[in-house]
Amino acid sequence: MVILKKNIINNLGYIAIISSIIIAEKVKTNASWLNIIKSEFGTIILVILIGIIVEVLITIFKD
Repeated sequence: MVILKKNIINNLGYIAIISSIIIAEKVKTNASWLNIIKSEFGTIILVILIGIIVEVLITIFKD
């Protein structure tokens, strides 16, 4: 449970970025949540991949 909380806290920035992308698109288009997630799927995956790459680079250069 502690590890899960630590992972959520560490990734809070990425969660905030993804949430803001979805909310901004909802305000802009007033479309349904499912259509927004489908249309922004590539951007969300890109943010997740950048997060993974950054975490790997931090671990490599930390050692």
